[in-house]
Amino acid sequence: MMLKRTMVVVAAFAAAIATSLTTATIATADPNIAGTFNKLTPTRLLDTRSQGGMPLKPQQTLTFNGTAGIDGTVNAVALTITAVSPTGAGWLTVYPTGGTKPLASTVNFLPGRTTPNSTIVKTGTGGSVSVFNGSTGTVDVLADLTGYWTGGTVDPTVAGSMNTLTPTRIVDTRNGAGTPLAKKSTLKVPVEGISGVPATNVSAVAVNLTVTNPTAAGWLTADAEAPPAEALTSSLNFLPKQSRAALAVVPVNPDGSISIYNGSTGTAAVIVDILGYFNDGTPSVDGAYLPSTPFRAFDTRVAGGALSALETRTFQVLPNDGVTPLIFKGLTVTVTAVTPQNPGFFTAWDGTTSLPPTSNGNFLANEDSASSMIVPVNPNDGTVSVFNGSYGNVNIIIDIDGFVLNDVTAISTPAAAKAMIAGKSHTAVLTDAVARVRAFAAKHS
Repeated sequence: MMLKRTMVVVAAFAAAIATSLTTATIATADPNIAGTFNKLTPTRLLDTRSQGGMPLKPQQTLTFNGTAGIDGTVNAVALTITAVSPTGAGWLTVYPTGGTKPLASTVNFLPGRTTPNSTIVKTGTGGSVSVFNGSTGTVDVLADLTGYWTGGTVDPTVAGSMNTLTPTRIVDTRNGAGTPLAKKSTLKVPVEGISGVPATNVSAVAVNLTVTNPTAAGWLTADAEAPPAEALTSSLNFLPKQSRAALAVVPVNPDGSISIYNGSTGTAAVIVDILGYFNDGTPSVDGAYLPSTPFRAFDTRVAGGALSALETRTFQVLPNDGVTPLIFKGLTVTVTAVTPQNPGFFTAWDGTTSLPPTSNGNFLANEDSASSMIVPVNPNDGTVSVFNGSYGNVNIIIDIDGFVLNDVTAISTPAAAKAMIAGKSHTAVLTDAVARVRAFAAKHS
């Protein structure tokens, strides 16, 4: 596990953790601490194909309620935005309603290609979110809600809480004297002290990565450090001359930077838009975020085989040991569809409900496509369910980028699990839990 700096734990909490984890019942109420994540059953908030039946016109902006169905205050929402059947090449920019449209892109697309991307967006006037069509053609837009961050003033001392920002472009290698990122090379991007991010006390940043004009097929890996030896996971996959965007939640290096590795055999222009940041420290409250060096949790090419047409498969992403699925309520993951036989989409959710009418990622035949998201985990067994919404086979890769905590002071564990946490500090409980997840993941990847 990668933790950016030495973590400080409140002494009273550390002393109580071993007993409180074994005696209390699991929390069911949403947290009331600003900047903490709340999971929801995935819900479709916007579909211009059915809501008025009018696609978004060129250079047009539409507004929708980003907090529909949420009972409580909201700082930001986790959305999957999908551009459907665009008639021209371009992009969508998603931003808080009432604010100035930023120089940033959320989804990049080509004519006729349905393209999704997950994003974290601060809510604007009346809880609304705006979408701008930056193309010369029309495009239908879908918006699926998967969770939200509690509203209010975020306390900088609450580790793992998220501070949302209006999207801001911090890197564009096309500008000025900039040059594309060379093959098999790494771009270091300073993030602390830039565009609203504090100069200290930052564990991770949420960014939107865009690749444009790549000269060969490949991928980008965003990490605290991403030399070739570590770039075994992907944040974004692309084909030659293709513009693609992807959400990434990236740990921050001790020097205040993140790294982006170009895993292709050609050059690629890279754009980075910053969306928010997470407070440093050891997280301990419900909905707080714990960043991690990305690692591969599941690869159906190694275990299980490809998903067949319209198949839903349950993936054991956390060891079902009676405690780990209760410590982590959700994960930030990158799900990659590999060599799909047919075009389609996938939906990832915790499997505790029937298949939701939403999608997390779309893909074309024979084209690898990666989508990053925050996905809840089934608290009963540590699984995530994935539906293959295509009429052909597709392999699935799941890479874990970080962990969303449950209320770790309110977990009841079976007797067999008590030995895992007895006498350990809170930091040790989390460190051991992540180590168990990594060891378990190694069996499937």
